[in-house]
Amino acid sequence: MIAYLSERENVVEQINSICRRLFDTWCEKRSVTSLAYLMHGWPLPDSTPNVIRRLGETMRELRRYHANQLNESDFHSLCELADLIDELIERSTPISRALSPVAIRLCEWRNASILVVEASIAIPGMYSSAFDAPRATTI
Repeated sequence: MIAYLSERENVVEQINSICRRLFDTWCEKRSVTSLAYLMHGWPLPDSTPNVIRRLGETMRELRRYHANQLNESDFHSLCELADLIDELIERSTPISRALSPVAIRLCEWRNASILVVEASIAIPGMYSSAFDAPRATTI
């Protein structure tokens, strides 16, 4: 038996660790809304890309629609979780997807408003639709 985990398994374990920490924190604070979002995607039944992606989308919705219920520590944990999920999903995409524009997500906490910026390194004619184009959103 191999005594160490693969890189992918390490990332999945980090995701589980963050979720476990958030679960404990939100249980102590009785943060029902946050717990409901977390329990929608976690515990992970497996580590397939679709399951991981669903957890990421759910946690992004929590940040987007209930930011006022998150403290700074929770928000940073959710940003860290999003980065790990993106890393894991990018690894599981085919090589043709890996050649698409590089997305950079910056998360900042500013006086209870959240700024999420997505920037891309564009290649002329690369975007297939308006949904692929770079965007900046204040939530």
